[in-house]
Amino acid sequence: MSRIQMFRSGVLSALSVVLCATGSLASAADCAPSATVDLSISADQPTIAPGHTGTQTVRVSNSGETTTGESLVAFVTPAYTNIDREVPLPAGCTLHYQNQDPTVPEVVNCRIPAGLAADRPVQLAIPLAVTERARLTGQLLDSLSVVPALESPDVEANMNDNWTTTSITVTRPTPAAPAGNRVGLYMAADVPFLEKDQTASAKVTYGNTGPAAMTDPVQITLVTPFTVNVDRTVALPAGCRIVLADQGLASPEIIVCTLPALGVDEQRTLVVPLRALGGGLTGRTSGTALIAPAGSDIETDQTDNLGLLSVKIPYRG
Repeated sequence: MSRIQMFRSGVLSALSVVLCATGSLASAADCAPSATVDLSISADQPTIAPGHTGTQTVRVSNSGETTTGESLVAFVTPAYTNIDREVPLPAGCTLHYQNQDPTVPEVVNCRIPAGLAADRPVQLAIPLAVTERARLTGQLLDSLSVVPALESPDVEANMNDNWTTTSITVTRPTPAAPAGNRVGLYMAADVPFLEKDQTASAKVTYGNTGPAAMTDPVQITLVTPFTVNVDRTVALPAGCRIVLADQGLASPEIIVCTLPALGVDEQRTLVVPLRALGGGLTGRTSGTALIAPAGSDIETDQTDNLGLLSVKIPYRG
């Protein structure tokens, strides 16, 4: 650095101190201390039977500098699972989106105070209730993320470990399927690459193997991947609507599509327009997906009703 550059830097630094001291800057954020943080998030994998409750413990860590502002956690419940209303949420947590239809997830937001240091991870015990709509055993996926809160001056060093998909394990006893019109729904989504204009089109393939044709509509519920939202410049497919609109980094958006009934061995596709929010994430990012009868039809086997909605974000320098 030249002497002129050093002099200029010193003058600007001194000027900022004076402006902050006199309150002449436009906002308090201009004078707030900041830290380069490296937040990450994980969770245990509890075992819960349908009709029972349990707790999933979320762990938030920071391997960077101690946070000077709040950090914001988003927790998306697994399929067929609600937040247990009989148990209070951890301090600092609120129900950001509530919907007790077990085929649509709920979202909890938690604010972690400033002062999260490398040697002091925070644990959040999220109370869950697996509903009797779950008639399967195995893993039910949920998703969670953490970022510096919007008003925080902190800068995230690496977004790739700020999110994860994790799961709870559903075990017996499971409820017997009720009598009724039995169908065999399935779904899967491709993994598109993000284009240079920050958009992607995710194709969801879904169908019904029978043994019977559906008598009522089918419902597909999609949770957008971390740092990705619905692309508002492109219309959603007919029958789809956004039930949780949140265009910030901290929480996903949720799309619910109510679609015409499927015949036996009928297969269709659905294309969902997505747009990345930025933030420096690269690689694969995912949200959860679920297909379920929207009416009185009875699903024969729920194990292929679950999936992920994903996008790959290439590194472009």
